[in-house]
Amino acid sequence: MDSKKTSSVNKQSKSKRKGLIQANPMEEMKQVVRELVTCPIHVTNVLKARPTKKSGRVFFTCPEKTCPVFCFENKLRDYCTSLTSKLLPLYKCFTPLCQCDRPTTLKVSGSEKNPQRPYFSCKSDEQCKFFQWGDEELSDKNFQLAMELEQKKQMQKAAKEQFLYKLGNQTPAPIMTDKEIEDLLACIKNPEAQMYSNLPVQGRPVWQVDTV
Repeated sequence: MDSKKTSSVNKQSKSKRKGLIQANPMEEMKQVVRELVTCPIHVTNVLKARPTKKSGRVFFTCPEKTCPVFCFENKLRDYCTSLTSKLLPLYKCFTPLCQCDRPTTLKVSGSEKNPQRPYFSCKSDEQCKFFQWGDEELSDKNFQLAMELEQKKQMQKAAKEQFLYKLGNQTPAPIMTDKEIEDLLACIKNPEAQMYSNLPVQGRPVWQVDTV
């Protein structure tokens, strides 16, 4: 009686082990892929796999907070291939901001008319109509938006520094002129630009655009 029970237990144990052996290699392979996929933009970073809160669907993002890379697991291979071959060099050092004044998300089109074309759009707001192809230079509309957002950013920064100066904490930095802002954005828009540097006043920041 005991020998029959022992035999039955052994068979069940072998069956379980066999099932585990069959299932583990695929899971291990998926885990290896998740750990080794590098970011198409920040090539020294490894993409991180995360599940969505609602469905648990796995997606990949870059550890760099401002990086626009976002892709679901089942489309990761085509996504990375598209960005590597089609994304303009300027977008590897410059992420457009949408009308919400937030970094955009970089996606890949799956339409028949524009297959595998990278594009930028708003992360969350469906009412935000921002759109920019990743294989084309900034459109005039998006260039103007970038200029306005940069000017707003500089004004806010200057106001903060003036406030701190009044408190006696530091010397206020000079406010950028409209011409300097235009030069900065023109440098970003031009893919062949290597560097923009204008320091007429001590403390003026330097912007540098390196093509990748």
